[in-house]
Amino acid sequence: MTNTLLKPGRDMMYRINTEGRFLYVNQALSLYFKSEASELIGQSYLSLIEPAYRQKTQDFYRQQLQEKQSSTYFEFPLKGSQIWCGQTVELILDSEGEVVELIGILQDTSEANQVKVDLDQSDIRLNSLIQNMDVAILMEDEFRRVKYVNQTFCDLFGIPLKSEELIDADCSQAAEQSKHLFIDPEEFVSGVNTILKNRNKISSELLYFKDERVLERDYVPVFIGDEYRGHTWYYRDVTMQNLANMSIKESERKYREIIENIDLGLMEVDSEQNIIWANEPFLKSMGYTLDEIKGKNAKTHFIREEELAQKEPKLDDINEERLKGRSGVYELKLKNKESEDVWMLISGTPIFNENHKVKGSLGIHHNITHIKELQFQTEYRATLQSILLDLSNQIIDLEPEREDEIINSALLRIASFVGADRSYIFDYNFESKTSSNTYEYCAEDISPEIDNLQDLPIEALDDWLDIHQGGKVMIHENVQSLPEESSIRQILEPQGIKSIITVPIIAGKSLQGFIGFDSVKQYKAWNETEIELLTFLAQLLANHYSRKFFELKLSNSEAKLRSILSNAMDAIVTINEEGLVEDWNLQAENIFGFGAEEALGKDLTNLIIPHKYRSAHHQGMQHFLKTGEGTVLNNRIELVALSKQDMHFPVELSIIPIKLKDKYIFSAFLRDITQRKKAEDDMSIALEQSNELARMKSRLMSMASHEFRTPLTTFRANAEMLDYWAARLEEKDKTKATRYISRMLGEVDRLTNIMNDMLVIGRLESGKTKVQKRMTDLVHLSSEIIDKNFSNESDGRQVQLKIEGLPYLVPVDNSIIEHILNNLISNALKYSPSGKAPLLMINFKNEKQLRFTVKDFGLGIPENEINSVFNAFYRSENTRQIKGTGMGLAIVKQFVDIHKIRIKVFSTVNVGSEFVLEIDRD
Repeated sequence: MTNTLLKPGRDMMYRINTEGRFLYVNQALSLYFKSEASELIGQSYLSLIEPAYRQKTQDFYRQQLQEKQSSTYFEFPLKGSQIWCGQTVELILDSEGEVVELIGILQDTSEANQVKVDLDQSDIRLNSLIQNMDVAILMEDEFRRVKYVNQTFCDLFGIPLKSEELIDADCSQAAEQSKHLFIDPEEFVSGVNTILKNRNKISSELLYFKDERVLERDYVPVFIGDEYRGHTWYYRDVTMQNLANMSIKESERKYREIIENIDLGLMEVDSEQNIIWANEPFLKSMGYTLDEIKGKNAKTHFIREEELAQKEPKLDDINEERLKGRSGVYELKLKNKESEDVWMLISGTPIFNENHKVKGSLGIHHNITHIKELQFQTEYRATLQSILLDLSNQIIDLEPEREDEIINSALLRIASFVGADRSYIFDYNFESKTSSNTYEYCAEDISPEIDNLQDLPIEALDDWLDIHQGGKVMIHENVQSLPEESSIRQILEPQGIKSIITVPIIAGKSLQGFIGFDSVKQYKAWNETEIELLTFLAQLLANHYSRKFFELKLSNSEAKLRSILSNAMDAIVTINEEGLVEDWNLQAENIFGFGAEEALGKDLTNLIIPHKYRSAHHQGMQHFLKTGEGTVLNNRIELVALSKQDMHFPVELSIIPIKLKDKYIFSAFLRDITQRKKAEDDMSIALEQSNELARMKSRLMSMASHEFRTPLTTFRANAEMLDYWAARLEEKDKTKATRYISRMLGEVDRLTNIMNDMLVIGRLESGKTKVQKRMTDLVHLSSEIIDKNFSNESDGRQVQLKIEGLPYLVPVDNSIIEHILNNLISNALKYSPSGKAPLLMINFKNEKQLRFTVKDFGLGIPENEINSVFNAFYRSENTRQIKGTGMGLAIVKQFVDIHKIRIKVFSTVNVGSEFVLEIDRD
């Protein structure tokens, strides 16, 4: 039989009796079996069924008849084929309810049955798979009835049943029944309810058992269209995995903690150099956060664009080595967030994936910026020192004919070293009031300006001239920031100069010019080293200019000295250690009679030293060369010399030893003192005669004083007697007599004072007055002098005593101090008749000396006469109307000299005078 005629929707109908034989078949059924209906009537339906299914089919329908089921459905295979049919059988009952026949409707279910077979096979395979999985699986329908469950689930949750026994079981209370297994039972139940309510997929949720097991749970809801049809739970025992993960996480935590706290930067990149991760030290050293650099290309992000082209080949080689699985160490200059240079020592290590393929690399970054800076500074300093040393050697030993070559070379070298576009030297000419560019170096593509900068008026450079004259460096890092009216800007801007530095060249105290750098291509901040370099070269040039000046001056001086020596009034002779003559000037020829050609190279001893002194001269020379000591050296002595004519004559000799390297030369200065010795002899005789006259004058003054004293005393006594008798005269005669007698007594007193002063001077000049010092309270002594001699002045004036500082005792001769003060105070009163009272001040503020000051407010002394007031008998022109002898200050001068007191005079006409005495405390 075939099913070629069977079409969907075409049912085959038949009727059979209770014994199972056909009573009726429709056309569809006869066509299906390729038989006429008449052939099928009366046959048993069992004859059409596969024998193996006949008994089962017969039993099914007998049960229907016994139980009188009105309608049933059953499937069976047809005889001799793979065709399955499904039939629905309805019972036909009589009026008494007995079954009289059956009506059946038959359909071909082969395809559906095959699908069912396939589904059953799939179910078997799926069930086998589920049962053998390590994952616990529970599938529930929308009513929470179990549809699938494996034994792993039962074992995991401790359910004492076979998995198949749970099919169709109600799971609505399963969470409550198993919550005791979990550390937090309520949280477990709440979590299940929330999941079931939300019906959202859940993955890898961890659940913790009380027995320390850890489960991982997935929840997958099942929807057919929008209709919820159940869900599946997946549970995995991940206890060991969780322990491993915890161990890994702890290790990772420790590792992270270590790498975050080590002083090394770590950065991970993929094979394309894109940043994956970096630790905190690296981020801190570069000034970024991880979010700011993650995903960026490390090469282009951390390396300056202008440097990348140069470094890229090397970096590509390093990356190629890394992709081959090789580690490496290298130095690299990076830029941080602030675009500052950061030097790193990088140790790069490849990172492999699970297939042992390189997927990226990890770089350990050691920040060596400080070390690099020290290295650069060291190299920079070494180069700088080399330049400075070379410049020093070249300029110090500069030969005039190579001056331009050496200076131009120096300008090129220092400009190249500091990266200046132009270096130059200017000279100041203060006589012509101009400044000129004398030397210039220009870098490539920089236009020279030297021809345009000749004989510039100094007033055009007044701003920087002021700076240079102050010895200061002129620095402008941005010329355009200067005021528009600035002379500096007006000169520099047309030259395209952006930044400038100039250093004055000062030789001694004289400003010679300046040396400078220009930056034309870019703005430049001049650092201390560049200033130091320029200042050093400026000093070298200053020394060079000074040396040129002094060499010229020395050359002129040598010529002048030669001229002076040749024309000197003294003989100048130079000998070496062997005593041979090396210099012999014209005056030596005149004094000794030997020409220079006769004396040079000869032994001086045999030329000009008398025979009896030659041995002593040789011994003295040998003693000096051995010990460095000589009695006649560096002294002016007199001795006898010998001339060419064998004449002995006196000379004054000075010998100066001069050490040149390890040898001595001796310069001797000799003067013929024949005439001087004769003059000294004459003077000695004259001095003796003068001393004798002085002694005679002293004796005469002493004798005259004594001889005058007696008649003066008699004269005074008679004048006083006359005054006594005049008191008895009549009043008109008495007045006249008294006036004459008073005049006589005044003249007697004046003459007596002159005699006393002459006696004092005589004693002083003869040396008879001796100074006898003792510790004295000068304040007390001064008070006594004022009280005793100046307290009753006729005009009522009182001498004022003023003390400054803390008084102390001073060793003085009281009588001399009293005489000096009496004289000075008396003069102060006398020569200020209508002025204020004189002032005596004693200043003790200086611990080593005190100062006496006698100050008046009177006539004063004309300035041109101050130096003469201490001469005997001298009186100033403005004091002629006041009586005096002119002896007082001469005696004061004699007293202060023998007492070793310093006296000073300060005076202004019609204002007053001050006499200051300075007395040492010791």
